[in-house]
Amino acid sequence: DMYSHADFREVLENTELFKSEFPSRKIAIFNISDEFSDRDTGSEIEYYSAASKDDLVLKLRQYVNKLITSKEYRFGIDEFDNILLYGLEENNVYGIETFSSGNTLYFLSKFLMQGALNGQNGLYITTRYSPEYILKIADSFGINIKQLVNDKKIFIFDGNSSLEKFQHSESDIWKIRDHISKVISE
Repeated sequence: DMYSHADFREVLENTELFKSEFPSRKIAIFNISDEFSDRDTGSEIEYYSAASKDDLVLKLRQYVNKLITSKEYRFGIDEFDNILLYGLEENNVYGIETFSSGNTLYFLSKFLMQGALNGQNGLYITTRYSPEYILKIADSFGINIKQLVNDKKIFIFDGNSSLEKFQHSESDIWKIRDHISKVISE
């Protein structure tokens, strides 16, 4: 979104409003002014000051280049990309959960496949279905992830059988994490 003639101070005062209205968007203010310099605003809004129109265009181009070369990326699942707008950040863990339906299995299979095809390994932790069932259902949707599983680009962790040996207490979370790491490394 681009706004013209916005008062920088007013925008900063309404940062919470911007964040609630546009929770997944990046907000930057570009201003032609000698009063301010580029600075961290102390909020999630970035502020860039330019001395001239040409300087403003240069800073805008640099900002756009920073956005498109960042570690956030699109996933190739149009509906999901449109919801996220800018993608998810690299090196974070995201969980997807829903009530019993094929939609989650479809989404996760396609999501993991797109990631694997773009060099991102994936981990599917299941506590409901066997890995064989997941591969069968994904295949029925036309999503062939079996080869990616065989190539160790996608790993399906069977929580049904693997987690039975653990008590469900807070101290066992570390054991479960270590167990998942061990199974993946094998």
